[in-house]
Order: sequence, then structure tokens, then C-alpha cells
Amino acid sequence: MLKVKQSKVVLPADILEAEGQSNFAEKVQAYMKRYDGYKVIAVENGLAICEVFERRETSGNQNKKGHHQRRTSGANG
Repeated sequence: MLKVKQSKVVLPADILEAEGQSNFAEKVQAYMKRYDGYKVIAVENGLAICEVFERRETSGNQNKKGHHQRRTSGANG
């Protein structure tokens, strides 16, 4: 299951200096590759406004394991 939230990332000065240039978006995307699960939706006042996608694997694995155990005990009982 994915959980989505918003976050802001401060962009470095060298990237902000490229604002208004044709390669600005490319520079922002290249910088943001280090932030796994972040998708830039806007750049405002030196900040990359992002959607953050988090995987909640722990709870999903527990549910699957519990579900499997119930099916096994039902088949044996």
C-alpha cells in the first residue's frame, strides 16, 4: 500500500541560478534523484514542492502472513 504526503526540499544555489533557463527543470530533476520516492510538482521560492510516496510493506506483509495462516488452519480443521 502506498501512502502519499507532501514535502519541501531546499534546492541548492547553483540550481536556483539556472531558474529561467531552458535546462532548469532538468537540473532540478537530476538533483531530486537522490530523494527516492519524491516527485516534484512545483518549484517555489527556492523549494521543490514534492509528493512523497512511501511504501508501507511491514503492515502489508503481516496481513498477508496472517491471512495465509487463517486459510491454512481452516483447510486443516
